[in-house]
This record gives sequence, structure tokens and C-alpha cells, in this order.
Amino acid sequence: MRDPNQKIAMSKSGGTAKLESCIRSDGSAAHPYADSLLAAPHIANAADSADVSHFFCLLHGHLPSVFDHALGHSADPDMRTWLIKAADDFAQERAFLTKLTVAAGPIASTAGQDQCNALVLEASNALAMLAQSEREGCAFGAAIALASDWHIIRRIMDNIALKVSTESPPLQLSEQGTNFALLSKLAGDKAIYRAIHFGMTQMLAQHRAIWDLMGSRRDCRNSADS
Repeated sequence: MRDPNQKIAMSKSGGTAKLESCIRSDGSAAHPYADSLLAAPHIANAADSADVSHFFCLLHGHLPSVFDHALGHSADPDMRTWLIKAADDFAQERAFLTKLTVAAGPIASTAGQDQCNALVLEASNALAMLAQSEREGCAFGAAIALASDWHIIRRIMDNIALKVSTESPPLQLSEQGTNFALLSKLAGDKAIYRAIHFGMTQMLAQHRAIWDLMGSRRDCRNSADS
């Protein structure tokens, strides 16, 4: 006779695999511009460095953060425990972002400059709305995608910090392995799983849009110089 728990276990394993795949295939590491900064950090010039710190500061360097919003819209005890720590840990990241943005200096003027900040602020507002979703799991999905993707973004920030002689504090946000373990625990509930997946995809889509914007700005600067 088949173990009645087998189907649930298989569902969690398959569901978690899809959520993990979402982070890896749609996260910052898979974006060509972000990947170029990771693979060859020396190619990032002052304008690139200023863009990365400035636009991510606009996106995530404010209160309440995605984690704070999500905490008020997540009822599951395991989600709340994770979010409380993440919200505390991200306070340090906001301070680092602000410090790095000042050290990197102002962003370079490019074509369509007036629209750039507005686009990022719109993205920030969209993420705030996502993190306040009443659909259980949606806000948490956005938050855990941010935490997981931030490990990649932070590596780029750390490289920028070296260029502008700014100290990088240790990253406190939980590692992907810890995040995936929690996702595995939650993936058995189909409704919550779907909501988590939606929140994750929306967060990562906004990050990709920001990388697209910065990649376009670099292309524009390169064209102007040639």
C-alpha cells in the first residue's frame, strides 16, 4: 500500500524545485548585465557603479521595506518568524545602500534621464503593493525572492564598495539553503504555493527591469562615447 504521506512529500519536493528554479533562472544572476558585473567586476566604471547603487537604493532603500510590509500581511507562524529576522537584517542593508550611493556619486546624465528615476519609483511602489497583498503567501513570496536574489546583488555592491573605498558589512540575510528549506515546508499547500510563486516571479521581474534599465543606460553611454 502506498504511504499516504508520499504524495504530499512528492508535491513539496516538486513544488520546491520549481520555486528554486524560479530564483536561479529569473534572478539577477541570470541577467546579462548583472552577470557581466559579476564575471568581470573590473569592467564596471564609475557611471555603472553609481547606477547600481543609486537605482537599488531607490528601489529598496526606504522604510517600510518589503519585509516590513510582508510581515503585516502574513499569518503563517513560520513565515512571520522568518520575516521578523529578515526585516531586522535588511535594516543594515538599507544603511549600506545609502552609504554606498553617496560614495559612488551622482548618476551620469543619459537620454531619457527624467524618466529613469520615475520608472524605478514606480517599480518600488509596485513592490510595496505586492508586499501588502492579502493573498496568503504572496507577500512572503516577494520577500523571500528579495532575500535570495539579494545575495547576488550584494556581491555586485561589494565590488562597487571596493572601488569607492567603502566598507561592506557582513550580509546577515539568510542563505538560499535556509530559504529553500522553508519553502519546502510551505509548498505542500497548493494555494499558498501558487501565491508564493506569484510573489516571487513579480519581485524578480522588477529586478530584471531595473537591470534592463541600467544595461540600456550603459549602452547609451557607450554609443555617445564612440
